[in-house]
Amino acid sequence: MRWDRDGTSVSEDRLFGTACILLAVGELLPSASRRAALTLLEHRRGINGFWHFDAAGNLPADADDTACALAALMRFAPTLEKPNCFDADRLTAFVHPSGRIITWLTANGLAHPATDDVVVVANVIYAMALCDISSARYHFARWLALNASNSGREVISNEAPHAINLTTPYYIHIEAVEYAWARTLRTLGISFPSLTSTCVSSASPLRCALALAASEVPQNELISFLLQSQQYSGCWEAEPWFRSPGATFGSAALTTAFAVEAFSKW
Repeated sequence: MRWDRDGTSVSEDRLFGTACILLAVGELLPSASRRAALTLLEHRRGINGFWHFDAAGNLPADADDTACALAALMRFAPTLEKPNCFDADRLTAFVHPSGRIITWLTANGLAHPATDDVVVVANVIYAMALCDISSARYHFARWLALNASNSGREVISNEAPHAINLTTPYYIHIEAVEYAWARTLRTLGISFPSLTSTCVSSASPLRCALALAASEVPQNELISFLLQSQQYSGCWEAEPWFRSPGATFGSAALTTAFAVEAFSKW
């Protein structure tokens, strides 16, 4: 669902939400539902091998949709062969020669640095790790060296020599940063500290679910709140999760998927 600046809401393209739900709870979905979701992802892949946020293709291919869709297919598509060079090339296309991991694949491959997003970076490296973990660790090390700064706000990894400025122009909550990096660093076999255990809002089911899914220890207060916030339908309410100029995006399905993922862990 998309909420426009004036507060109106409209149905939105389902590609990105579908990929993220598969990554969160794909193992728990009924086989028919999982197959339908994977079919949607396969049908939305462009002839160039990338995915686009909008079905009409008015936006350039983007790293977030491509990484999340490819990761979901690699994890769950029963007919997908082992990751190959074609898939790896689709991901490294978003790596700038400097080591930046760009969000938008423009005609000359030089999207403005202001569009770089730390959550998108995590998702790209995660998908890379499913293809080739050695390559993923290499690109992570390059990106980390480029972005490490003593003025950064948070430490993203216990192996990082400096703090990292966790800039996310697209994602709304700090919990989304921890959620993405927890998954990525676990896949890489790298330890990480908690970013949000002291600042998570217990007034938001979405934020609680993301924090619990990322956490290395159970947080009973958040678990209790998440249980109490479940609606009679069995779902959790839609909340804004990411944004673009003039609009925010989220859905009850996404919040519910993250909540179920959190409970399946704890």
